Amino acid sequence: ITTGKVGEILEYWEQCGVLKNTQAAVKISQSKVTAKKADKILPDDKPTREEAIRRMGQSEEIRVLFQEAQNRLGRLITQGEMSTLVWLYDSYGLPVSVILTAINYAVREGKARFKYIESVCIDWANNDINTLEKADKRIGEIYMAKSAWSRIESIFGIEPRKPSAKEAEYADKWINRYDMSEQLLKIAYNNCMDAIHKLRFAYIDSIIENWYKKGVKAPEDIKKQDDKVASKAESKPRTSSYDLNRIKGKFNNF
Repeated sequence: ITTGKVGEILEYWEQCGVLKNTQAAVKISQSKVTAKKADKILPDDKPTREEAIRRMGQSEEIRVLFQEAQNRLGRLITQGEMSTLVWLYDSYGLPVSVILTAINYAVREGKARFKYIESVCIDWANNDINTLEKADKRIGEIYMAKSAWSRIESIFGIEPRKPSAKEAEYADKWINRYDMSEQLLKIAYNNCMDAIHKLRFAYIDSIIENWYKKGVKAPEDIKKQDDKVASKAESKPRTSSYDLNRIKGKFNNF
């Protein structure tokens, strides 16, 4: 039920003598007036069919939202879907352009279900994605991450499948953030298989993380790093773990 309805119920109980007019009841009654003035619906309160139709009559933007949503979905939207659109617009403060962008994305992904569209919009609202520019950027990041995983499938010879959240994160980091070449990724994969004889993303990540910190950009850079390590090892004076003179003395005493 709406906040306004709660206020009416409390007032009724007060008149019946069931409740005293406490400060909490006064605040709820005041919030009823505030909500009515702002003409907003709380996040956990989707509007009724009548409220959605009323909002369409009040707002040109909502009329445009309904019409464009139908155009993008290629069908008439139901009254329940109208309520959801009004709810996203009024309660979460998402502009029409952002909601329509979410619908476009859902259609493009073959997920033109209103439950999915609603979840995308709520996720964007909770992450402060409330402008067209931010929404476009977010979608771009999603497609870049998908492209990164496709490349990893090809380089590692993985059968096409949906990655786990961690695998997708690794792929996005190696390709989009670290800009690792296909050659380096292949070398890291081979090193992993040689060492532990199975594909383990965390092991490959440790190799790539080390290369990234050392500025490795090409296969020849790996050889340079290996040569540096070997040079340092050779330059260190060898120290014996035992005292040769002491051993000789023991033999002489014997």
